[in-house]
This record gives sequence, structure tokens and C-alpha cells, in this order.
Amino acid sequence: MTSLSTRIGFTATLVLGAVMMVLGTACRGNLDMASPDQGTDAEDGPQGAAVSFSADVLPILTSVCATCHRDGGIADQAGIALRLVEDLAFDMLLNNNSVQDQSLSFVQPGDSASSLLFLKISSDSPPVGSRMPFQLVPLSDARIATIRDWIDQGALDN
Repeated sequence: MTSLSTRIGFTATLVLGAVMMVLGTACRGNLDMASPDQGTDAEDGPQGAAVSFSADVLPILTSVCATCHRDGGIADQAGIALRLVEDLAFDMLLNNNSVQDQSLSFVQPGDSASSLLFLKISSDSPPVGSRMPFQLVPLSDARIATIRDWIDQGALDN
């Protein structure tokens, strides 16, 4: 028969573990520790279809990238001015070059292979910096394909 203190200790451990799980789940989005790729491939649109910036690409950017790429985010604190929030994302991607290497454009319409955005999300060794999202689970192949297809289709503001 177990002692009362052993049962209390076991119960306390279970409760503490449950509280930590709840807090961890609640805080992950705010602390940028969650897997950024929690959506399903169904959200990414049909393969090979026309890709819409507002319907297909922007939701990826705002749910995954804007955690750091916003005013006061980690990227902002590191001196990277790229803001991937709803009202700014398109203009920031199409009209800016990397602060790490001014010769690199974030998006070259029609040419994903020359677009830093695509290289940063698809390569473990991008031309500058680290693979994005930084220190998190990489985007799914479907989400990477959505961004690649949008760029290759001309990176339209549609």
C-alpha cells in the first residue's frame, strides 16, 4: 500500500505536468515556439492552380512569418526591417532587398530560384542567414510550393 505522501506527490506531478502542457500550448504562438506548419495541405490550395497572394500566400506569411517579422518581433530587434503583416507584406516583399545582402531581392516576379523568400524557406543553406522559419519546423512541401508557384506566376497582388 502506498503512503499518503507518495500519492500526493504523484498527484502533484500529474497536475503540474497538465498545467505545463496547457501553458505551453497557450504560449507557443506568443513565444514563437510552436510548429509553424500546423495547417493542413488542404489550406494551401490545389497543386498547379493559379495562386492568390491574399487567399493562399498571405495566410502562410501572417500565421508563420509575422510572429518574428513584425514591429517589435525578433527580426525587428535584429535589425531586419521586413514586415510580413497583412497590410505591408506584399509591398515589403516586392519592393525591398535583404539587409544582409542588398543584391538579393526578396521576390523576383516569375523567378522563384532567384527570390530570397523562396530560398530562405526551401534551403537549409540559403545565400544569407538561416532557413526560415528560424529554428522551427520548416514549412510543408505544399506551403513551399504555394509560395514558389505564386512567385513563378508573377508574384501578383491578387
